Amino acid sequence: MPRKPTINEILEKRFLSETDLERLGLRSRKTSQNLRSRGVDPLPYVKVGSSVRYPADAVRAYCEKRTVEPQAE
Repeated sequence: MPRKPTINEILEKRFLSETDLERLGLRSRKTSQNLRSRGVDPLPYVKVGSSVRYPADAVRAYCEKRTVEPQAE
């Protein structure tokens, strides 16, 4: 059985799969599928046949845009 890739190995890819997004803790595969089927996925994706991939740069930008910095007390 092949080993699961590490987070760093996933982040080095140019395109990420639904499973990669799930392993990074961003969202489940089912959520990705539901968002795409409803036409409301905030992430751009590439679809060739039944294969769906998300550009890694878009995933990074998505995460950075949603990063919340703690406020000083």
